[in-house]
Amino acid sequence: MRIRSSFAAAAALAVAAGCVPPSSTGGGAVAYDLVVAGTTDTHGRLRGWNYESNRPDTLRGLSRAASIIDSLRKSAPDRVVLIDAGDLLQGNSLTYVAAKVAAPDALHPVIAAMNAMKYDAAAIGNHEFNYGLPFLEKTIRQATFPFLAANAVRTDGSHAYTSWT
Repeated sequence: MRIRSSFAAAAALAVAAGCVPPSSTGGGAVAYDLVVAGTTDTHGRLRGWNYESNRPDTLRGLSRAASIIDSLRKSAPDRVVLIDAGDLLQGNSLTYVAAKVAAPDALHPVIAAMNAMKYDAAAIGNHEFNYGLPFLEKTIRQATFPFLAANAVRTDGSHAYTSWT
């Protein structure tokens, strides 16, 4: 197996899960060329806008990442693995409203965006715990992709969340 990625473990998991079709290299060998794309520390930035300063922020936002991911998927059909490294549910006024003001059954806007972008997995970062475990559990159930945390355990020693996929 050949993987071109700094996220080799994530790519190997995607291949093992059947997310990416193989290609033959002759001689019975099978090669997988994956494009692994990742986001991290988005902290609720959906659009290129700074909610606190009420000004554009052209460097950040899932909407900016979505354009890049769409281009990657067009150039490498069925070979893009999209992952997030955590710290996405807390960080600005939008995430505060989603956690503390919105109706209890409202879809979290960051999860809605990530579902639309078809993320393959996301790690649970330390800031995912900021609004409490009930909020985190509810938000995880809204995602169409798995949230992963291999190092989070319950007091009885069992894994609190899915460790891998």
